[in-house]
This record gives sequence, structure tokens and C-alpha cells, in this order.
Amino acid sequence: MTPSPLLHMDVALLVRGGRPLLQNFSLQVSSGDSVHITGPNGVGKSSLLRAMVGLLPLQGPCVIRTPSVFFLPTERDILDGQTAKAYLSLWSRFETHVLKDGGAPDLASENREDFLPQKVFTQPIHRLSSGMQQRVRLSRLAQTRSQLWILDEPWQSLDHDASRILDDCIAHHLAWGGAVIWTSHDHRTFPFVSRTVDLSAFVAVAEKEDQWPF
Repeated sequence: MTPSPLLHMDVALLVRGGRPLLQNFSLQVSSGDSVHITGPNGVGKSSLLRAMVGLLPLQGPCVIRTPSVFFLPTERDILDGQTAKAYLSLWSRFETHVLKDGGAPDLASENREDFLPQKVFTQPIHRLSSGMQQRVRLSRLAQTRSQLWILDEPWQSLDHDASRILDDCIAHHLAWGGAVIWTSHDHRTFPFVSRTVDLSAFVAVAEKEDQWPF
């Protein structure tokens, strides 16, 4: 018997700020899938990922069959003066209790310290470089047990070493049976990609002038 997909969506129309972005888009993601969402700037990549986790309304169903989802947006979610330790402690309250039994294996401190040197934990995050701030945010991957990861530009601001750590972290998650949906402006080859979806083919185009009376 074929297992049910972790995510299935059929988007008749995706609108943001009164502007139609995408139409007639379908996606199914199963265990082990790594889906790279591509397309030109402004096509709706970030909006689609936000819609997947319920932060934007959709015309059409989006069904997620997993107890929790790890979502990393591009927007900054760090408070001024907050240390890396305080930031990760805050997020762990939401993420570590969700799947007490089952779920993804805990990558724990080994992977977290790969992302984030121990000396950084007590420093105010706003004083760190943009690359190190992104490392702090990505350290959350080491404490989540969500099977489905939705990552918006996770490689932004990372240097080569940090990018390699993230690559390894994603590969480990996929090998366990997790799934990842992600965007990136990095044009290098990603060895773990199982599917690439170009949103250019799904740009919303009105067939008549009054089709979308927003």
C-alpha cells in the first residue's frame, strides 16, 4: 500500500495583497522528497511557502499529513538584545514537545554546534554578522523533530562551510525519511534535489479584464 503524501495541495488561485500570483498549481510531497521551488523574483515563491503553512489564504485545498511542520521564513525573527541561547530556548518550547514519540530523530547538540560555535551562544544576536545570524536560525533544525521542512532561502548569507553543514543536515533528514521544500537563489548544483518546480509555468493570467475583481 502506497503511503499517503506528507503534503498535497491544489491551488486554484493564490493572491497576496490583492494581486493574483499563481493559478492551477498542484504539488504532492512524500517521505524522502526534496523539492526545489524556483522562478524569477516576484513570481510568488515565498508566498507559496507561506500559504503551505497557513499564513496566506488559498483558493484550493492544502492537506498536510504530519503532526508538525518546520517553517523557516526569510523574515527576521530575532529580538534585539536576544542571545542565541535565549532564542533557541524560546523556539524549543514550541518544537521539542510537539513529537514526544516518533517523528524525526533528534539531531541535538552535535549538529547544532556545527552550525553555531559554543562561544556564540551567549552573544547578542544583533551584534553578529548576517551569516552568523542565519546560522543561529538554522540551529533550530537540530532541535526540531518535524518530518516536513519548508525552508525559504535557507542558504542566504552563509559562507561555504556553513552551506556544506546545511547540505549535510538536509541530506541526513532525507535519508531518515523526512521531506524538504525549499527555495534558493544559489545557482550551484544541489546533490539532494529530487524534483525542481518552476513557478513561471503557473503565473496567474486573467482571461478577461474583470476576472479577478479585487
